[in-house]
Amino acid sequence: MSKVRVGIIGLGVIGQVHLKALQALKDEFEIVGVTDAVEQARTACATQHQLTAFASPAELVRGGKPDYVVICTPHYSHTEIAAEAMRLGANVLIEKPMAIQASKARECLEVARATGKTVGVGFMGRLQPLHSRMKTLVREGFVGEVIRMTMVRTAWFRSMAYYRSGSWRGTWAGEGGGILANQAPHDLDFIVWLMGMPSEVLAEIDTSWHQIEVEDVTNALLKWPNGAVGTLQVSTAEAPGRSYFEIAGTRGTLLLDEAGLKATRLTADSRQFCETTELKMSGPPVAETNLQQLPERVDPFQLLHKNYAQALRSGTPLVCTGEEGVAEVELADALLVSGIRRQWTRTPADPRLFNDILARLTATKSVAKTREEFAKG
Repeated sequence: MSKVRVGIIGLGVIGQVHLKALQALKDEFEIVGVTDAVEQARTACATQHQLTAFASPAELVRGGKPDYVVICTPHYSHTEIAAEAMRLGANVLIEKPMAIQASKARECLEVARATGKTVGVGFMGRLQPLHSRMKTLVREGFVGEVIRMTMVRTAWFRSMAYYRSGSWRGTWAGEGGGILANQAPHDLDFIVWLMGMPSEVLAEIDTSWHQIEVEDVTNALLKWPNGAVGTLQVSTAEAPGRSYFEIAGTRGTLLLDEAGLKATRLTADSRQFCETTELKMSGPPVAETNLQQLPERVDPFQLLHKNYAQALRSGTPLVCTGEEGVAEVELADALLVSGIRRQWTRTPADPRLFNDILARLTATKSVAKTREEFAKG
């Protein structure tokens, strides 16, 4: 079978990670070209790795004729580049987030439908063994009906050197957001993947610890249609930080943290037990507790590309479809709207309201100033 032909668009940090992963799979993939808006970056990469450099994404698609391109550029450009590539004949794998504006992400899907091309989104966290195991247990009903979710993901520490490493970083005009747009999309996707989309959210966002424009801390409450509730805490300011995700239901609890995945099963459904027991202050006994430790790490970027290639060639389900990528953006947008207005916000948020808020943030370059504008009416 011939190799899968891939083009890389954007050669920053994440573009280099994809490049390394594809090089490790050289028996299955051929990198047919690279491009970057910075001429020196694309020329240096091409020279170092003996690849062909193209002056633009369009030239890469026309000249390299890739089966698909992986888009690793700053966030705002993702869907524009993807739409152009699909119209020129290439499938697209978009780095997270799919977009900053959910409306733009949906426009990208319209192009995919019109061209018959495939859109995938780079949420490779779904491929981590314990993440997929947790998904399976929830789907199979291990926890019963979900009652509560708690996520603390503060192991995203970033220094000012990180934000200074690119002029677009830490700015509303260049990045379109802070932790909600850059680091936490993995966490937001994980929540939606396991539990579905919350019906409404209440968020507090702040720029607390860095000299940047965008938010570096978000704390939020989430509600689901069935009455389940959740809390979310994400930050780029905390060290060493925590990685903690718990789902509690009527039949059991799943806890994923640095130690592994702890699965606790009850002997009975807690709601049924509540109605029938003579006990006053004790829940149903624990049937079993199982701890699955973290297995040896497998490069998720390699697995992501393998999956995408299999999807193109044999119809294997994608790790994350474009439609699922839109859902993550919708949650991020709702959290931002809520954080600025300090009000409960239904999902998906009104796209006109979100775009207005984003425009104000870009103009004021400040979460606090934009929040003050809305407080004044």
